[in-house]
Formats: sequence, C-alpha cells, structure tokens
Amino acid sequence: MPLNFLVQMMKNKTLVFSLLLLVSCSSVSGRPKDAPPLSPATNVISEKYLGKWYEIARYPNSFEKNCIKVTAQYSIRKDGNIEVLNSCINSTNNKLNVAKGVAKFVSANNILSVNFAPIPLPAGKGNYYILSVDDNHTYAVVGEPSGKYLWFLSRTPTIDEATYDKMLKVARENSYNTDFLEKVAQ
Repeated sequence: MPLNFLVQMMKNKTLVFSLLLLVSCSSVSGRPKDAPPLSPATNVISEKYLGKWYEIARYPNSFEKNCIKVTAQYSIRKDGNIEVLNSCINSTNNKLNVAKGVAKFVSANNILSVNFAPIPLPAGKGNYYILSVDDNHTYAVVGEPSGKYLWFLSRTPTIDEATYDKMLKVARENSYNTDFLEKVAQ
C-alpha cells in the first residue's frame, strides 16, 4: 500500500474517533431550544418541601451514573439557606456516594439556586425549578431551564402508576422529552 493511502486512512480513523468521542461526551437536552420558559408550580410551601425525597426517575447524567437507592435530604441551615444532602448506592461497587450542597430560593418558593461546587452560582440564577408538587408535597417534578436534567421525586420509595402518569404529564407540558427518563431502583 502506498504511504499516502495509509496516512489518509489514519486521518480518517482519527476524525471518526474524535467525532464519536465528542458525541458521547455531549449531553442531550431533553427540551427543544425554542421551548417556552418552564412553568414552576405555584403551590410550593418551602417548609413542606424540606425533608427526605426519593428519586423515582431521572434523566441520565454523569454525576448519578450507576446510582440506585437515591435520596435527597433538604434542611434549613443557620444562615437561612438550605442544606442539600444527596446520597445513593453505586450499583457497581455497592458503596455509598454522598454529595453535599447549598440551595436558596431565588424566586418565590419554586425556583432554587443549588450548588455542589465551591464556586457559587451567579446571584439570582435558578437551576432547580419545582415544576409540580401535590398539595401534601408527597411527590414533585423538578427540572432546569436547559432541559439537561429532570427528576421525579417522592416521599416514598415507590409510587403508583397514576401518580407517575401525572408526573409525565407535567414534564411533557414543560416540553420535556419523557423518552429519556430512566426509572431509579429503590
């Protein structure tokens, strides 16, 4: 084989590999870019939202890879902000993973700024939209504006199909593609 042909083949393989890597590393948004703004719930009572939640379903994401038995605990800190304690069991090694963050309401009681990194989010930016809660705050649908994240939460480890269908409806009304959801083993 001529040397030029081999060089061209290697360039093509490198290009294909680079494109595959780029596609696999990028996250797919579950909402169209031209979707209307999210519609947060109007019946959220912050005190009722505190406490323990179980993750019922979610969009796949890198920070919850292999996570099962996922919970989130929200409690008030002395400074008035909210402590967020997320935990899960890694299904590949059976170890407990814990992430601690801080949240604060930035709009009424339905949009929060949640941060797990040492660098805070810009002031006034909300990345955690409570899209729906029932009046007793026994289940919630949570998303964020770019459409990369979506969670279905419940006060119990399991929910009935009627409740799950209500949650799906809320997600669809907010332009989320519910085909991306994966149920979480509790």
